[in-house]
Amino acid sequence: MPIMWSQPAIFNVLDPWYEVSLGVFVGMVPGPGGDPVQNTQVLLAIINLAQASNDQSGPYYGAIIVFPGHSQLATQGGTGEDDGGIYFMQGPGDGTPTIPIVSNWPIKFLGTGSAKLLNYVGTDEDFVAGDFFSIQTNGDYGPDCDKLEDNSGGMTFENLSKRPLRTVLLG
Repeated sequence: MPIMWSQPAIFNVLDPWYEVSLGVFVGMVPGPGGDPVQNTQVLLAIINLAQASNDQSGPYYGAIIVFPGHSQLATQGGTGEDDGGIYFMQGPGDGTPTIPIVSNWPIKFLGTGSAKLLNYVGTDEDFVAGDFFSIQTNGDYGPDCDKLEDNSGGMTFENLSKRPLRTVLLG
């Protein structure tokens, strides 16, 4: 299945962006039923696609990554939270960032409703959590790519709550 989006540089995290096996793509799965490691891989794949969507010959534009906040209709007087509002992610556990971003193009991480990003570290005592997000806009992509020396890539987080807390998933 080829990856397609309705508007240039608008990515919904629930859409299938990450290839788990040949021709099988998945999106992020919110709530306790989601796999934090797979959710991290999906978000990293979306970030890579968002950066690649800016063709080097222009026109240049940023990207919006949308995290839907509700998987069900909120009830009047309720808290506004449901399983669709929490996206669990997990880094490698060696002290490196969960979501490292090397970017020269702006990205807006946009939550809707009560979207929360949670850096899941589990119960393993040997797990060393790094930063949740690491954003580098003045480094080097590598030997085959352009330098990122102008700090033009910016990241904006809107309507999101990130929680880098030690968390235990139940069930």
